[in-house]
Amino acid sequence: MKHIQFIRFRAAAFAAAMILPMADVSHARLVPVRDPREGVLDASVVVIVSKAGTNSFRVEEVVLGEKNVGDTISLPDFRLYTVQMDGPERVEPITPDTRVLLFLKSSEKARDTLEVTDHGYCFFWVQEVAKVGDLRRKAEDAVKLRKLWEQARGIRDERKRVEALWPYLWGYGVSFLHHTEMELQRTGTVAGDYIAERLPDMNPGERMTLLPELGAYGGERLHAALIDHLKQRQKGYDAFLEKHGPDKKSLIEDWNSAPNETKVTWGELYYGLAGLASFRDKRDLPFVRKLALWAIDCRFKQTCDAALQAFRDMPDKANLPVIDTIWKEFSTRPYKGNELSPFDVTRALRTHRFPETVPVLAQLLGNDKAGSEARAFLTAIVGQDLGEKPTAWLDWYESHK
Repeated sequence: MKHIQFIRFRAAAFAAAMILPMADVSHARLVPVRDPREGVLDASVVVIVSKAGTNSFRVEEVVLGEKNVGDTISLPDFRLYTVQMDGPERVEPITPDTRVLLFLKSSEKARDTLEVTDHGYCFFWVQEVAKVGDLRRKAEDAVKLRKLWEQARGIRDERKRVEALWPYLWGYGVSFLHHTEMELQRTGTVAGDYIAERLPDMNPGERMTLLPELGAYGGERLHAALIDHLKQRQKGYDAFLEKHGPDKKSLIEDWNSAPNETKVTWGELYYGLAGLASFRDKRDLPFVRKLALWAIDCRFKQTCDAALQAFRDMPDKANLPVIDTIWKEFSTRPYKGNELSPFDVTRALRTHRFPETVPVLAQLLGNDKAGSEARAFLTAIVGQDLGEKPTAWLDWYESHK
């Protein structure tokens, strides 16, 4: 698992899912939400159109942008499609009475052409001209929201700008979240300090949305607040176990039976440790190692995933025993439904170009997935390929340690 990339798919939605039962979605397609808010911030043109010809549409109304009624817009292969969770896309016909609301931007491939925003999914339609008012209201509401957001973004005082943009992180969809995060990050520690003030009072979903990339804001105040929050989460779980008995550790093995308190702790430690790693501060490594060992004991596997990513980005000899312990714990006793990837282990070890890495990596030579990668990384450390058997590599280590 590529931790940060996985986290950013989409932390807002995934954070909510953390407190729901894990489900088998292997046979289901991810269905994107069709919402004008997901495409309006990227749009340079918002228009209502009718069919003009093959791959072309006539502008009937202009809500935003430099287009005129009667202009023609070319959209090759455009279809009125809807993604279904199962089965093929549902496609509706485009008739002379069909009216389509389009949120458009300049194409990245050809700047003089237009394409639909939100990865081609931000469009809406009615099949009767009499219902075009529904499209008009949808467009006007989205454009109004965009203008309010732009007003907040335009505030010159950085602290006031952060305060004005803050509400747009929550409840306006993924696009508003993403664009608002980018604007807040441009203020750096101004936004970082603001987040630090509010971190204890956010709800778990809000925290898990922001935690993975807190390093993008920087600042000692936010850094300290994050470490304190992680410590409080640990203490809270230790208190839970003390109250209910150490046997409650096993509840995490059955996600459907685990208390929401445990699920939230699981999620916030995972996202929070990823956020701490994003600061790239090697002074945090002793804390990360200690938290990882605690997570191993509690079977908090995803916290260990985040620790492996931190170790990969900040190599240190002292990380090696912890990486070794993570591998042994979750390879001999896999977490059902969320097995440890051997590639996460080998790639964390890859950056540890120390002789002491050899015996840890050598354990993975026989792994049917990552064995060849482990051998390549061992060769890079040793300077020669000693083969597929661990013995030769361990003999080399004994003579060089």
